[in-house]
Amino acid sequence: MRRFSLKSALGILAMTCSSIATANITLSQAIIVFQPGERPIHTIEVINIDDKRTFAVKTNVVEVTNPGGQDQVSEKSRSLVVAPNAFEVAAQNTRNVRLMLRKRNKSDIEKVYRVTFTPEAPSRTVVEEKPDGIKTKIDIIVGMGALILVPPQEIKYKLEASREGAKLSFVNNSNISTEIQPRTICKTEDKCFRFNGTRIYPGRSWEYQLPDGFEKVGLALSVRAAGKYSAVEFAPID
Repeated sequence: MRRFSLKSALGILAMTCSSIATANITLSQAIIVFQPGERPIHTIEVINIDDKRTFAVKTNVVEVTNPGGQDQVSEKSRSLVVAPNAFEVAAQNTRNVRLMLRKRNKSDIEKVYRVTFTPEAPSRTVVEEKPDGIKTKIDIIVGMGALILVPPQEIKYKLEASREGAKLSFVNNSNISTEIQPRTICKTEDKCFRFNGTRIYPGRSWEYQLPDGFEKVGLALSVRAAGKYSAVEFAPID
């Protein structure tokens, strides 16, 4: 184990929460891509940002089928191995954990897994006082999750983008997911908005409505697919 800088800590996945909570463990990576032809092993750092407590952490791996759709299903999987799958990480320390793919993706579409890291001890305790004066302690467990993407051996990238006034439309006809990156878009120096972006899984589509005043502006968006970046541009409308 080694000590770390808090600047390396990333986002939160709240497993059980009745109020705003802060994760006591974080991960060095939120998204991992197993590229075709590469060694099927990745290392991820599990970081304990608590000042005092040592956490016992358990892991869980699920494979997600039909991701992004109403028929999405998550089932436990042994195709992706986490080693160790249970461990302790001391306060202000990190633990290196390996993710190992047992077999390559021989299908013609990307496989999607989610790995969750959950501390067994409560991250913190919230005391709720009811109107009758009775106080109730609620333990909040806050863990972290990583998205694991395994592209097929032959990647086919085809993202279709179109524009109709203020409406942007995207159709992902690729066999891998595409992530439209968030960014700040400005019309003038003092007139901007935050474009949040999204992930579009294979065969899925997404529409975005530009805010008032931005219906005709030119746009350049960054897209990430299988760990590589490309651009989607929309010309300004006269």
